[in-house]
Amino acid sequence: MREYKFRQWTTGWSSGKDRMVYLGDISDEEFSPLTQGILMQYTGLKDINGTEIYEGDVVKVSLPKVELDGYMEMEINIGFVTFNPHEGYGVLYKNGKRDFLIYNHAEVLGNKYENPSLLDEINYDKE
Repeated sequence: MREYKFRQWTTGWSSGKDRMVYLGDISDEEFSPLTQGILMQYTGLKDINGTEIYEGDVVKVSLPKVELDGYMEMEINIGFVTFNPHEGYGVLYKNGKRDFLIYNHAEVLGNKYENPSLLDEINYDKE
C-alpha cells in the first residue's frame, strides 16, 4: 500500500528563517499548505541509499550505457524530481529532457529549496 507523506518549504516563519517542514513534525495548526509555502509529495520511492525521494529533490542518476562495440560505461545525469499527471514522477534534466524516475539508479543530492546551489550546478532557474 502506498504511503502518503508531504513536506513543505516554508518562508517567513516568526524566526525569520526559511525551512523544510515534514507533516507530522509540527502541529496541524502550523502546517498550512495553502498559505505558507510550497507543498511537495513523497514519491513512494527511495534512492540507492534508502533516502525518501520527494518532488523538488535534486538527484544524480547513473545508468549503464552500452556502446555498439560492447563497451559499457556509466552515464551520469543530474536533474530534479517533478510530477506530471499523465506520466507520474520523473526527472527533468538541464537539456529539457524529462525521463522516468529510475529510483534504483538515483541518489538524492538535496532539494532545490534548501540547496539552491545544486540548481546553479545544473543551470536551472530557481523558481
